[in-house]
Amino acid sequence: MARNLIIRENPPKVTAEKPKTAVCAGCRCEYPQRDLITVHEGRHDNLTFFDGDRICKTCARRNGVSY
Repeated sequence: MARNLIIRENPPKVTAEKPKTAVCAGCRCEYPQRDLITVHEGRHDNLTFFDGDRICKTCARRNGVSY
């Protein structure tokens, strides 16, 4: 007596989690999200970064961004 064998693939896991790391807009290094600073209007005096950019504390200090 022959039996049919059915092989199923596991479905891909879809996660809705945010990425835990992000890239600094200044030095292009990857840092944990909690270590990056979001640049806001009125907190910087130069044209190096734009509003909404995420930068590391080292780049913020180097370019005069207050946080």
